[in-house]
Amino acid sequence: MQNNLIFCISGYLNTISRKELSKKIRDQGWHVGDHVTEKTNYLICNNINLTHKKVLNAIFYNIPIITEKDVIAMINERRSV
Repeated sequence: MQNNLIFCISGYLNTISRKELSKKIRDQGWHVGDHVTEKTNYLICNNINLTHKKVLNAIFYNIPIITEKDVIAMINERRSV
């Protein structure tokens, strides 16, 4: 898995606060951006809403949209390696 991943968070999280998830991501050496750009690797979004700019930009740039559970699984997988 890449070391220089860039994530962006959109919408509400269900099991963890945005601040705590951002910290977990940064602890991996990854980055959390405020906006979706062509450099973003993943958009974290539990409920895809086609009226949200971040979701529309992720679709436009063909960026995978994952859930908070997906990113936590990525972190746990990385720790077990």
